[in-house]
Amino acid sequence: MGAGIVDTEFREKIRNVVGNAENNKHLSTLNIEHKKIENLQNEIGLDYQQTIFFLDTTMVRNNGSLGLGMTTGEFRWSFENQEVGRMPVNNIIFSILNEQRMQVLNFAAESNGITVWEIDFDTTVVETLMRIKAFLEAQDSNVQMFRSKVDELLNGDSVDSEVLNLIDNLPLTNDEEHVRTESLIIDNVIQNNDWRQVISYLEQLGKYDVAQFRTKCAAALKAAGRLVDDEGKLQEQDQDALLTFFQEFDETNDYLLETVRLQINLGDFWDARMTCLTKLGESSRKPLLDKMDAIELSDSREAAEAVFDEDLDYFKENEARANELLAGGVMPAELALLMQKSPKFIKKLRKLTDEEYLNNSANAFGFTWDMMAASQRDLDYFIKVTNHDSRPSDLIIGTGVLLVMKKKYEKLEINRGILRDQVLTPQRTEELKQEIADQESELAVMGQAKEAADRKLEQDQEEWDSLMASNLRSNYAAFNERLMSLDEDEIKNNLRVRYVEDEESLRKSAQEKLQTNQVRIKELKERLTNMANYLMEKAYNEAPLERGEFEEESVFDERVLDYKRKLLMTAEDNSGEESEKASDEIMHLESKVDEERKFLNGLHSRIEAEQQILELAYNNWLDAASVSELLKWIGTVFADDIKIGHYVADTQKFEYEFQGGSGSLSVPIKIAQEFRENFSTDNVIGIEKFDDAIKVQYKFADQVFSIQAIQLS
Repeated sequence: MGAGIVDTEFREKIRNVVGNAENNKHLSTLNIEHKKIENLQNEIGLDYQQTIFFLDTTMVRNNGSLGLGMTTGEFRWSFENQEVGRMPVNNIIFSILNEQRMQVLNFAAESNGITVWEIDFDTTVVETLMRIKAFLEAQDSNVQMFRSKVDELLNGDSVDSEVLNLIDNLPLTNDEEHVRTESLIIDNVIQNNDWRQVISYLEQLGKYDVAQFRTKCAAALKAAGRLVDDEGKLQEQDQDALLTFFQEFDETNDYLLETVRLQINLGDFWDARMTCLTKLGESSRKPLLDKMDAIELSDSREAAEAVFDEDLDYFKENEARANELLAGGVMPAELALLMQKSPKFIKKLRKLTDEEYLNNSANAFGFTWDMMAASQRDLDYFIKVTNHDSRPSDLIIGTGVLLVMKKKYEKLEINRGILRDQVLTPQRTEELKQEIADQESELAVMGQAKEAADRKLEQDQEEWDSLMASNLRSNYAAFNERLMSLDEDEIKNNLRVRYVEDEESLRKSAQEKLQTNQVRIKELKERLTNMANYLMEKAYNEAPLERGEFEEESVFDERVLDYKRKLLMTAEDNSGEESEKASDEIMHLESKVDEERKFLNGLHSRIEAEQQILELAYNNWLDAASVSELLKWIGTVFADDIKIGHYVADTQKFEYEFQGGSGSLSVPIKIAQEFRENFSTDNVIGIEKFDDAIKVQYKFADQVFSIQAIQLS
């Protein structure tokens, strides 16, 4: 075949690369029937003497359509249900191959701009292409052609990012070409505001050229800064990616304000406050801190409304809100408890809540869960919403005992009937009497045991009921006692769970990570000095030879030496790839070591900033307005038990009932009827605390009335 082709050496080399491959012994261009060649000529329109060989000979012999074919200048293919395709042989160098796909530069489209051509092939076809590609890449003339073409492309006016990305991933691309390619890609992705790609390509560029990396990094930071300043455009961007970009590449802290703005937009108030307090001056950080306070106040009121409406979906859709501190420092689940929302809603909301935060609640008065559950002195409600052992019951066992006794009694009655109604022999009569006596005795014993168990159960239930009532009383008293005063130290201790980390444990953890990474870096660097030898020893240790019983030591040593030589050959083939992996890991670990050192250097100032955040939180949640709002919420629940009764016109007073007593309330006669008809907890604006009573402040018709709601004694 192809006897008239001038470049016969190329033909023979390709034939050897493909035809003699280990898993392609069946692929041969020899001894193909002349008739079949004619069929193929007609199929692909080639001159007979231009035909070098065709790979899928099974399809050829079956007179099927062509599989793969090459001439000295073209690579062709045609499969069932697929279009016929062709490309210049040398284009294969500009391709990336995976299991079933070829991505290759399509120079044929040059008039409209070079594009990336994606072609799906069978896995076996891709394997064949990989061998051909490796053969072509090994020829110096092809490498020079590659360099020339890439240089021409990179000097062009405008190159598509997809084309540049493919060039950047080609095996023949050298470091200089990587730098030029990635610089152009970075320009494109900055223009397109694709900040995840900016991050990725800047990281890659830094491996090849530090100076160019810094130049492109500065340009990207300027562009990102302008974008953050434009609120309209910013809302359309991937702000997570922008934040990551600033955090990774703003090494001189020139874009801290932009970083904090993004953190605020993303709801990352913790890190935003840390940045403000550790890196920004007072004048710069104050408006940002105020903005976060205002957002949190708005969010807390929105979450409070969701609690009032028992809107569980709100908390499912905004999971972080279940752990926010509302006015007075109460969490949503605690507010639901104070407002006596349904036990079902409270249990589901509590499942969405961080239990550690809940157990160390920062609510203004230091209320415990059980105190809040007892706030309305409702025993049934208290039992439903608190954790405790179940009320003792013998529902299953007791029912079983009664069924057994019933069966035994039925059998006794049958025997009594037989004895009474039937004529029996004297012997049978005596036997039946004895059987009846035994049954009566057994039932008596069971009855006594049942009575004793019932008495014990009744006693246990009384004790449990008494314990629950006692818990309710003590927690109710504690709730009202707490309501009378604030314990600053205790509340700060609770807030510390959220806002202050332990400096000693953080320092120890960071130092351990630092030492671990440094040891690993040293190990990898030692390995790099002779990677092939390391891989050979590793392979031998994983599958060592064993000396035979009748094998002399010198013979065994020679066998091991020969075995290791073979392992070393394989290791040398793999050492380049493994060295690259080790170098990448070293670079990653060195970056981690730098981060850990920076963390340790800034740890003390971080802890100081956390203390400042603690003070801010304490002041925010326990300022007068915040506590007043919490007291208002509590007051609305207290007012639920107030019942406005008969009005005495002569004294202009209402009689009313409240939790634990009754009283009278002065209301002008001209608004009295309207006052009673429109009495609502919505008009409660706070509470007043006295030694023996709690009163709610009730606003109506521009007047504030003080109405007793609880008698503490």
